[in-house]
Amino acid sequence: CCRHRCGTRVKMSPPLFSLPEARSRFTSSIRDALNSKTIKLLLTAFNQLPGSENEKKCTLDQAFRGVLEEEIIIQASSESFLAIISLAINGVTEGICTASTPFVLLGDVLDCLPLDNCDRIFTFVEKNVTTWKSEYIDNK
Repeated sequence: CCRHRCGTRVKMSPPLFSLPEARSRFTSSIRDALNSKTIKLLLTAFNQLPGSENEKKCTLDQAFRGVLEEEIIIQASSESFLAIISLAINGVTEGICTASTPFVLLGDVLDCLPLDNCDRIFTFVEKNVTTWKSEYIDNK
C-alpha cells in the first residue's frame, strides 16, 4: 500500500500476470538452471513472477517444451534432452511444474528422434523407473 496525495492509504493492486514476460523469464531461467546444474534459479523466477500458481505452472511447462524444441531443432545431444527432462522432474518434485511435463517432454524427444538415436533415452527411463513411479510424478 502507499499514500495518496491527500494522505490516505491506498491499496495497490498486485501486478498482473503477463504470459509473454513469464514465458521469456522462464525460458532464460531454464537455460541458466541447465548451465548451473541447479534448480534454484528457476525456483527464484517462479516465486518472483506475479500470477496464480496455475498460470505460472502452465507457462513454465510451455517454456520447457520451447527449450526442448530448440534443442531438437539444432540436433543437440541426447544428454541435452535428458538434462531438460531431469530439470522438469525436479520442477515437479519442487511443485513448480505439472506432473505430466516430464512425460510430455519425453514423448516430444521420442517423436522427433530416429529410433537408432533413442538408446540413451530408453536407458535413462529404465534407470529412473523409481522416479517415474514416485508419488510426485505418478500421483499428480
